[in-house]
Amino acid sequence: MNFSQTFQLLNDLNFTANCATAEAWRANHAWTPNGNNNNVGFANDTTNFNFISMAWPAARYPADNIELSAFYDSISTEIPNEWTRRAFDAIDRSCIAPSLARRITMASLNYTQNCTATSQHHAKVLCATNRDSVPAGILYGGAFHNQLSDRRKVDFAFFASNISELDDSNGVAMIRDSWPYNASAISNLTLAEWARITMEANTSDIFRNESLDFHSLIKQICQTCINEFCTVAHYKRNLEVAGIGIVVSYVLASTVATLHVAIYVVSHLMKIESSLCLRAIREATENKENHKLLKDSTWFFMFSLAIAFVVVLNGHPALSDTFYETSVATSALYLAVSVYLAVLFFNLNESDRLQKYRFATGGLLCVGILIYVIEVEATLIHLGSNSGQGDWPCFGSILQKLGYAGTSFYAAVIGIGLIGVGMWWTINILSRFRKFRQHLVRPRRYQAYIVGYFHGQTPPQHISQMFYTVRIVTTLAFLAIAWLETFYIIFLRKALHSFHDAAVEEDDWGFGQILAVLLWLPFTADFSFQLLKRWRDLRRLSKSYEKEPVQRLQHSTLPSLHIRYPTQYHEYYQQEARNVRSERGELTGDRKSLALRMINTF
Repeated sequence: MNFSQTFQLLNDLNFTANCATAEAWRANHAWTPNGNNNNVGFANDTTNFNFISMAWPAARYPADNIELSAFYDSISTEIPNEWTRRAFDAIDRSCIAPSLARRITMASLNYTQNCTATSQHHAKVLCATNRDSVPAGILYGGAFHNQLSDRRKVDFAFFASNISELDDSNGVAMIRDSWPYNASAISNLTLAEWARITMEANTSDIFRNESLDFHSLIKQICQTCINEFCTVAHYKRNLEVAGIGIVVSYVLASTVATLHVAIYVVSHLMKIESSLCLRAIREATENKENHKLLKDSTWFFMFSLAIAFVVVLNGHPALSDTFYETSVATSALYLAVSVYLAVLFFNLNESDRLQKYRFATGGLLCVGILIYVIEVEATLIHLGSNSGQGDWPCFGSILQKLGYAGTSFYAAVIGIGLIGVGMWWTINILSRFRKFRQHLVRPRRYQAYIVGYFHGQTPPQHISQMFYTVRIVTTLAFLAIAWLETFYIIFLRKALHSFHDAAVEEDDWGFGQILAVLLWLPFTADFSFQLLKRWRDLRRLSKSYEKEPVQRLQHSTLPSLHIRYPTQYHEYYQQEARNVRSERGELTGDRKSLALRMINTF
């Protein structure tokens, strides 16, 4: 038999005429990861002889057993590469794959055995996805969003992804690692063909009889392999929202406001007359210029974040569709509003300043209410679990385990505070008009007290105490909200680092990060200067009174104190009368403490 006749016979061989015989021959020449085994043996093997007898076109080329054996030995030794690949592929596609499809179903696979392979193949269509490559329907946090009526078909189509993609390494690796038993001897072509047969919902009885709920299967996959899906999604990050310098600025905002309140409260609860350092800190904290600078700084911080929130997030859909950036920006704005309101409430302790700046503060409050409305709108639209944000599942499962109810809770708390302040300022402004003042004062007694409070009148003691208590409680509540938002932002960054290698870029210091930190430089520098100045002055006064005799203090200082502070003068006089009048040495402990308290009245 010449060469041309041999090739003609090879083309006429039917390798799948009998799948049982073909599968038995294929099993002797198993597939390996390095390729098919081209050493197919000789015809003296019964399996090989049965295979060539089955594939031989006997109707066109009658042959006896000797001719069949000689032909098989010839092609297996001289030209194995010319026909073995075609024979293997034909058997894999037409015999082995359909046979596996009758025995192995989608329900038999375990897609969570190798989450890396599963996430690599379904990175664009399942669980956590990059918004740039999301198809028409997608799974978000365990819920499907699609417009088609046949949900089983849609769920299965999304799960299977594109049939042609199963030919690549990721798709085949996913099927191989999910196989219910060792699939090392099954070729890639067999697995891909098995998947194609199983996915043909319209023509395959296998799929019609499939009892598997693909929606539940997908949910199980996402819950188990969410970290791998989040890793392969490769989300884009914005250093201007959650960079290291920006986060430090958030922390500084909460820290500055908290220290401002804490120093004032602690200094009034403790006896600090004997400590120059603590007295200097208290006096620097009570400085009106520092109060104004802190209020202006927190206002500027809040207003800047509000503008950035509206312009950046609404102007860049890629950011507004990302849960991480939107959540961090929204929490930062809640933090800024809380810090400003905490400082504002805490400094509402002097009626003359309220009388002088009530319209300016009322205007700032209106802007704060506007920011609050924008905040609630952003919370309702962007932060829902079914809002269509591809990275929500990456954080949603973690937040749900912590019992996180959404920042709308914080928005409600801030809203209550804003409403309360708004009522105060509304009554104050309307009280300037006689027509409104009559209606405001008549209905209730407390309205008269409130109006009088804003006009410099001293209310009864129990009303003053009530105002003081409300002011302190509201301040502490807003500080608590600010710190909750601060820790929430830090928590989101740590969660991101757990599944996103590129997130380390957010820890890089850049030009914008340094500017964000320096935002609080004016206040910290001014406060430090005032602190050093007060400490120096107090130290100088303390040394001068320790060196000079008491009589000089009595003759030079007490006359002016007698006029300005009669009560303090009387207390000092009684104390001096109990001391030894002829003493001219250094002041005793009690006299020194009393003298320092007198110095503090200046």
